[in-house]
Amino acid sequence: MSGAFNPSPRVAYLCLTGTMLMWSMGVVIARGTHEIIPPVGLAFWRWFGGVMLLLPFVWRDLVRHWPAIVANKWVFLLLGGLMVSSGAGMHVAVNYTTAINTVLVNAAQPAVTAVAAYLLGRDRLSPWQWLGIAAATGGIMIMACQGDWQVLATFGFNTGDIIIFIATFGFAAYALNIHRVPGEMGLFASLFVIGIAGSLVVLPAYIYESIWVRPMPFTWASVSAISTLAVFMTVLSMFLWNAGNRAIGPSRAGIFVNLFPVFVAAMAIVFLDEELHLYHLAGAACVCLGITLVVTGGAKRPA
Repeated sequence: MSGAFNPSPRVAYLCLTGTMLMWSMGVVIARGTHEIIPPVGLAFWRWFGGVMLLLPFVWRDLVRHWPAIVANKWVFLLLGGLMVSSGAGMHVAVNYTTAINTVLVNAAQPAVTAVAAYLLGRDRLSPWQWLGIAAATGGIMIMACQGDWQVLATFGFNTGDIIIFIATFGFAAYALNIHRVPGEMGLFASLFVIGIAGSLVVLPAYIYESIWVRPMPFTWASVSAISTLAVFMTVLSMFLWNAGNRAIGPSRAGIFVNLFPVFVAAMAIVFLDEELHLYHLAGAACVCLGITLVVTGGAKRPA
């Protein structure tokens, strides 16, 4: 696994689409187990368990690149803390807010990433790409509001919404800083270090949750759910996410996050027997249009 994986832009787009598909699958599993698995414990064990699966395959790379790991220890702690803490925050937030609020707040992530990348001088976006970001965000809002804009007037923001908003900035900051990982390290090796670092960052919160809130129940159901999330969400999806971000830059990669609620809605229709409505089609069409404009709109490569 020491060989570097440097996908072409087209392959990177497929990687990012696959990431969103696996993230959506993870949401279905997490929602079905939130009453039996505490949120911080879920985040900790899916990350720690996931990266430990990689250890037999990456330990040689870790030994070879140990000087680079030590030299960039603060970078790995930053990236691990951002990703694992933001994921834990999302798990916590859904216990306090509605799903529709969650979708709307999280829809701000691609725009936040693109604007931050532009301000930092890392990406230059064309007018067509800004239009694509607006179209994709509008598509998410159409689905979240179920085609009725008056729903916006009834929104009330609570603790959960604030946590999601903070987590959104955390995910955006991760995407903006993933380029700081040493280029000579393979994606699996760097993912292992990021996951271990993030697990250490959230460990105090996990210990607090276990003592003062509720402990992690190690039952067949919880272990099965965590194992599935560890393989698909921690290892495979993050490998594809990191590869896609490295290949095309955070602005164009971030726009693919808008596929997340589209896939969630599709899975709900298929697996939960929910109905397909016109606003689903309209919102998905806007998201696809937005992604097309962003990836073909003539932006310069990252500086």
